[in-house]
This record gives sequence, structure tokens and C-alpha cells, in this order.
Amino acid sequence: MINEKEAVRLYVRKAIELYKENKKKQELLEEQNLRKLIRGLILKEVAEDQPKHSSTGINVLEDLLKKIIPTLKIDFKMLTTSKEQRDSFRSHIINAIQNTLSPEIMYSLTNKNLKEEVELKINNPEDQEKFIDIEDKKEEEELSPEEQFSKGLEDQNLDATGRNMAMETYNKLEKNIADSYSVLGNEKDQKLFYDYLITNTKLYFDKFEKEMGIKPETEPTTPEYEQQKKREEEQDSGSVEEMPEEDSSI
Repeated sequence: MINEKEAVRLYVRKAIELYKENKKKQELLEEQNLRKLIRGLILKEVAEDQPKHSSTGINVLEDLLKKIIPTLKIDFKMLTTSKEQRDSFRSHIINAIQNTLSPEIMYSLTNKNLKEEVELKINNPEDQEKFIDIEDKKEEEELSPEEQFSKGLEDQNLDATGRNMAMETYNKLEKNIADSYSVLGNEKDQKLFYDYLITNTKLYFDKFEKEMGIKPETEPTTPEYEQQKKREEEQDSGSVEEMPEEDSSI
């Protein structure tokens, strides 16, 4: 027969064993949960590191849009006086992007010809000496900063306030746009970057305008933009174009 003292000892021993067992289970559970958490964080980090698109040009563009679209949205929505102001802002921004990047795109196509022309001049200096320039040398008319910014839109008669606001906004964005494009050396990446920058900028303006009831008509466009707008009209969706995973048409 177990006396009271032995019974207490037995109870304490079992309590200690149960405590150790429960503690071991708790530690094991905590370790498993920690492993799951770490594994989840690793997988998340790996997923975030993976490029979303098959084109480097589109990856670079997506990063650029994250930087410039918030500024465009804020400044665009400051123009609340009239539709004409916002039409002008939109058209000048699109035109400015084209003016910034078009010379760089053309450089890749004309660089070979320019190089050959320079070599021709170097190799035939006598030919250059024989050339007689008979044309009058007219001084180019100096343009104001506003006129220079509006180059290409002179015949549109767009609102001056919208132009001035667009000029101020674009001064904040131009370096980001030019720097992003300049890292691309592949012609296909350059073309995708250029086309989808214009397209997505226009689509984001559409998004802003829907909230304000405006649809401008006088500005440059791209085939991608027109295709997307046609799809939106057919689907009656009005969503902003997502970055392309694959685009077999380009």
C-alpha cells in the first residue's frame, strides 16, 4: 500500500514528466511554425525578385511608371477650371515624351550613316575645300522655353495654363524618363519601352479623366493605345492596360 508521502512523490514525478512532455511538444510546434514563417518569407522574397515580364524594356518601364504616374495624377487633377486646361496638359506631356525619346530612337538607326559620313569627310578633305556654300545663312529664330516645350503642337492652339503646368510637371519627370530609356541597348526593348510608355501614359490619363468627365481628341497616339481602347469599348470595362507578359504582335 502506497503511503501519502510516496503518493505525493509519484504525483510530482508525473507532473514533471507531463510538464517536460508538454514543453517539448510546444517547442516542437514553435519550431515548426518558425520554419513555416521563414519558408514563407523566403518564398515571398524569391517571388518579389522574379521579373514579371519577359521583356527587360517592360520591366524597366514598370519601374518608371511607379515613379512618374503619381506625379502626373496629382498635377493633372489640379487643373479644375476647364476641360481645355486638362486637354492641353495631357497633349503636352505625351508630346514631350515623344520629343525626349524620339531623337534617341532615331540615333540607333542613323548612327551608321553618320559614322560613314564623318569617315568620308576625313578621307576626302579636298572635296570639302572645293565645296562652295551659296545659301544664305539665316539665324534660327530663338524660341522661348514655352515654345520649345510645345514644339510639334504649334497648330493645336492648346490652353496656355495646361501647357505651363505640363511644362512644370515634365521638368520633374524628364530625367527619370531619359535615364530609364538610356539603360536599354536592345532595339526591341527600346521599342517596347517607347510604345508602352506612350500607351500606358495615355491610358492612365483616361483613368484620371473618367473621374472628371473629359475625353481629349487632339494628341499623338499609338496603335497599342487604339487597340486597347477598342477592346475596352467592346468589353465596356474601362480598365487600365496591364503590362504585357507576352505580346506576339510586337
